[in-house]
Amino acid sequence: MNDYSILQPLLLQAAGVLLVAFYQRHNVPAHVNLLISSAFVTVPVFWLTSLDDVGMLFLFDICVPLVMFRELWVHGFRFPRRAVTITVVVFLVPFLSFPLSYAFLDSSYFAFHEVLTFLFLYRALLICCAVAILMSVVNKMPLDGIAKLAGWQSILLLAWGALQYLGGVDLVVYERLKDVENVVDLKLSGEQQILFGFGFLGLFRGAVPQMVVVTLFWWMLLIERNKGSHWQGNWIFPAMALGAICVLGTLSRSGLIAVAVAYAYCLVTLSKRRILAIVVVAMTGLLGGFFLASSPVIELASELFLDRFDADQLMGQSGSGVTRIQSALALFGDLADDPWRWLAGLGGFNPIAAHDRYGVYGMHGDFLDVIARHGLIVGLIMSAVIFSFFLYGLKGLFGGSDKEKQLARAVVVLALGFGLLGLTQGVLMFSGAAGYLASAHSWMAIGVAVAMREKLDRKRKDLFRQKGFPYA
Repeated sequence: MNDYSILQPLLLQAAGVLLVAFYQRHNVPAHVNLLISSAFVTVPVFWLTSLDDVGMLFLFDICVPLVMFRELWVHGFRFPRRAVTITVVVFLVPFLSFPLSYAFLDSSYFAFHEVLTFLFLYRALLICCAVAILMSVVNKMPLDGIAKLAGWQSILLLAWGALQYLGGVDLVVYERLKDVENVVDLKLSGEQQILFGFGFLGLFRGAVPQMVVVTLFWWMLLIERNKGSHWQGNWIFPAMALGAICVLGTLSRSGLIAVAVAYAYCLVTLSKRRILAIVVVAMTGLLGGFFLASSPVIELASELFLDRFDADQLMGQSGSGVTRIQSALALFGDLADDPWRWLAGLGGFNPIAAHDRYGVYGMHGDFLDVIARHGLIVGLIMSAVIFSFFLYGLKGLFGGSDKEKQLARAVVVLALGFGLLGLTQGVLMFSGAAGYLASAHSWMAIGVAVAMREKLDRKRKDLFRQKGFPYA
C-alpha cells in the first residue's frame, strides 16, 4: 500500500456517516440505524495484505453479527418467509455446491480456495441476516424512517465521490489496496494526478453506478410516500446530479447506460417536477464543465474519456470488452462440450477454476456468472427466483392502490438499473470484496421492497375479509 494509509479516509467517512446517523436517530430504532449506517462505511477498517481484496474487513462485517445477536437475544428472531428464499439463493446454493469445487482444482490450491470460499460464504450469510432483519422491521413499523436514513446516507456517499472527481480531493482507496491493473502508480503519482476511472472510499469503479441506482430507489420511495412534502421530494434531484458526476468520473460505460435509463424513467415519472429537474441537470453540467475546464489535468482526462468511449471499446473490439466476449464464448463452448457443466458448473465460488477454464476470475455479469458457478440448470432456476422478486415488487404497478403503485414505481428503478448492469458486471453476486457492500445494499433494497409488498398484501387481505369478500 506504499505510503498511503486507509486510516484517514476511514475516519473521514465514518465521521460523516455518524453525523447522518445521529441526525436520523429519531426515525429508526438504534439497532436498525447501526445496521444501515455501517453498510455506508465503505472504507475497510482492516486489510490483510496476504488475502488481497478478500482480506478487507468492513464495519458492516462487525455490526451485522452484533445486531443479529441482539435480535436473537431480545425476542427470539424468526426469518421472514421470503427472507428464507433469499437465503437459499445467496447462501445455501453456494454452500451446497462448495464440495463440487474439489473436482475442478489441483490439490495444491485446496487450502487457498477453502479460505476464499469460507470468507465468501460468511459474507453471503451476513447479507442474508441483514436482509432478514430489515424485512422483519418493515413488517412492524412504517418504511419512511428506513428510507430517509438510507437516502441521506446515499447522498453523503455520492457527495464524497463528487468531491473527488470535481474537487480533485484524492479519496481513492480500493484501487490502491488492490493495485488494479497496475495503473495506480501511473495515474496517482506526480504533480498531475488522475482521479477519473477509479472508485472512491473503498468502492471500486463498477460499484459506483450500482450505488446510484440504489440511491434512486430510496428517494423514489420517499417521493411517492410523501407527495405533499415538496421539500422532502426535491432532494432526489441533487442525488441525481451527484450520481451523474460519480458515474462519469468512474468512466463506467455500462454504468453510464444503466444510470441514464434509470434517470430517464425517474424524470418521466416525476414529470410534475420536470422544470426543477432541468434546472438541476443544467447546473450540474455547468458546474462540471467549469471544474473540468479549470483542471490542470484536463488534457489527460480528455484522453481517458476518448479511450474509454471510442468505437472499438464500445463494440468490444479492444479493452475489457474483448475479455467479456471471449470469456462468454468459452463458457458457452464449455456447456456444449461437457454436459456435466449443465449440473455442476464450477462448484460455486471458484475463481481459480474459472480463470483456468475461461480466462477470468469471475464472469463479467450476474446472468453468466450464476450459470458458470452453478451450472445451466441451477443457474437458470436461481435467475428465475431472483426475477420473481422483482415481479412481486412490481405487482400493482398498473392496477393496484396508490401505495402499491408508489412501491412498484420505485422497484422499476431497481429492475431497470440492475437488469442492465447485470449484463456486464456483478450486481447481486459478488466475489472477494470488490462488489460485496454494493451487493449488500442491493439485496437490502430488494428485501425492503419485498417486505413492503407483503405488508400491503396483508392489509388488502384484511380489508377484503372485513367487507365479507374472499381475498383475490
